[in-house]
Amino acid sequence: MEKADKVYRNGRIYTVDPEFHVVSCMAVGGGKILYVGGEDGLKEWIGKDAQVVDLGGKTVMPGFIDSHIHLRMFGRNASRLSTKDKSKEQILADVKKAVKTMEPGQWLVSGTGWDNDWWSDPRYPSTEELDEAAPDNPVYLRRAAGGVFWANSLALKVAGISKTEESDRQAVLVNADGTPSGCFSYHLAQRVEDCIPDSREEYLKDVLTAQELLLSYGVVGFTEAIQYRDDVENMEALIREGKFKLRYYGALRDAVGRTVDPATHEYFLTCPRIGEYNDHFTVRTIKMLIGGTVGAMSATHYEEFLDNPGNFGHPNYTDEELDEAFLEADRQGMQIMCHAIGDRDIDQYLEALERLNKISPIKGKRNRIEHFQLIRGNSPERAKALGLVPSMQAMHAPNSSRMALRRLGPERARHAYAMGEILRRVGIVAGGSDGPVATPNVMSGIHAAVTRKNDLMEPEGGFFPENAITREEAVRSYTIWAAYAQFAEDVRGSLESGKYADLVILDRDPMTVPEDEIPAIQVLETVIDGKTEYKA
Repeated sequence: MEKADKVYRNGRIYTVDPEFHVVSCMAVGGGKILYVGGEDGLKEWIGKDAQVVDLGGKTVMPGFIDSHIHLRMFGRNASRLSTKDKSKEQILADVKKAVKTMEPGQWLVSGTGWDNDWWSDPRYPSTEELDEAAPDNPVYLRRAAGGVFWANSLALKVAGISKTEESDRQAVLVNADGTPSGCFSYHLAQRVEDCIPDSREEYLKDVLTAQELLLSYGVVGFTEAIQYRDDVENMEALIREGKFKLRYYGALRDAVGRTVDPATHEYFLTCPRIGEYNDHFTVRTIKMLIGGTVGAMSATHYEEFLDNPGNFGHPNYTDEELDEAFLEADRQGMQIMCHAIGDRDIDQYLEALERLNKISPIKGKRNRIEHFQLIRGNSPERAKALGLVPSMQAMHAPNSSRMALRRLGPERARHAYAMGEILRRVGIVAGGSDGPVATPNVMSGIHAAVTRKNDLMEPEGGFFPENAITREEAVRSYTIWAAYAQFAEDVRGSLESGKYADLVILDRDPMTVPEDEIPAIQVLETVIDGKTEYKA
């Protein structure tokens, strides 16, 4: 019988097995879990050289999996100008101060963060305000929900963008009075980003910074929601060199369809690649954006945005374009993962999958719907019938509460970011952060899921608290259900014999502390493959 090289005893170990058993001991050997149970059964597993860890009653859970994150953006945020939770006046003051130490023409780029919905004046900010703060440096500031940026005139000039430019799909954002703001969305954002200097070294620095932060949150694996060929190859190199410890599950964007990137499509044709490097590297998914976001007023809805009459959003694809892309992905054996926020976007996605299902049965292929933000009619039941896995981010509900009420109205908002309703009607939700749009701190995510409040304890009473889920369900969303979304529930996501020894030790028990103390819980240790990769 194989003996353990490490044993844990005297703990409160949540297995997250089907019965959500809690045990006191666990034995680990060769990177796998050998035993979970009580003290009496532990003895036979202890080898003479085994390390014995007395947990002293501390809480142990399976290592957490973030089902939707933008790793490079999250790491980049840590080293760039922060605009999160700041007023417009404070942001402008910070920009003015930052450019004083920069050479003329040098780019000032922020992390994702500013949110006009929490300002005293929620109108979109203007280009002219940034021009006054930074006349000699191109400035690019990302909004909290992504997909929208605020720029000054010099940044627009470098990218060749007119302030009043429009396209057939998305436009310069305007205020309620119809005047153009200093904010722009998706395809224009990409034009600016393409002008910002970048390098492979910067990419590697950013993802390794992100790794250290995620380990401190107890995250052992993740779904990277947007990857291109260079990103995937850089990530594989880091894993091969032993520099990257987390379990990577990459989704290729623009690998198929109208917006195809030739290099990424070429890589797509070598996929799927599953469970390589001891289950640390998987690329089996394509990512498409069916529509935009509520923040950018580009998600497609059946009803107009209340604060922008006549605007119903902007679909990104025709039905024919989706059919062609989905059929190619299905034939390649790739999981389909689509960002779908507006109720019309969600229906368009479901309708395309229903057409595909008539050609190639898709139940069991675990295609994913990212965000599932606005429920209409029987869309959850249709998703369940197709075997779709909803991937949702609990922090979006409280963080976007003001915007949802203003833009959608209370009746529609009641069914927006509705994790509890989705779970009750579909039966599973994979939890994530959308980091850096929201913090990847899993304790913050669990708190938001069970209270419908963010770390600032807003909004008071929670955002439509009937859409909360239980603590057990929240933990499952970051563990076994997240593993299921990656086809990995047989080897990860719970602490059961034969699975990888991925676990987290916490200083307090998120199942028993008062609800609003959950975000303050600290990770003491993060273990992957039986090895401690983070220790507080």
